[in-house]
Amino acid sequence: MCGDNTIRNVILATTRWSKGDVALQREREERREQALHNTHWKSLINCGATTARFLSSYASAWTIADLITAMNPPDVLLLQEEIVDLRKEIHETQAATLFYEPVQRELLKLKDSVMKSRKEAETHGNDELK
Repeated sequence: MCGDNTIRNVILATTRWSKGDVALQREREERREQALHNTHWKSLINCGATTARFLSSYASAWTIADLITAMNPPDVLLLQEEIVDLRKEIHETQAATLFYEPVQRELLKLKDSVMKSRKEAETHGNDELK
């Protein structure tokens, strides 16, 4: 939906950092953060996304806001480019393809299931299901 070029403008922020310096707690939090970096966020980070820690404070929030303002000028999203520049209808965009195709497949499965049930009902003479 964003396009590969805009990932560099994404900031992935972790939350739930404990206040204070409890070593065991901090170690667990850092392992959790490392797991995010190495698994769930890995492909985004590899494409240029930035990570930050939100420490539940105004100062921390402003630090992240400063990261946003220091970034490259925002690129046009792929969805914007497709609709505005390429004059595609929303259903013709890559975003629509990603979201609508799986839904359409499920609808077809449901439709087939309903049709099979109707045929079965007709075969067995069940008028209520016709």
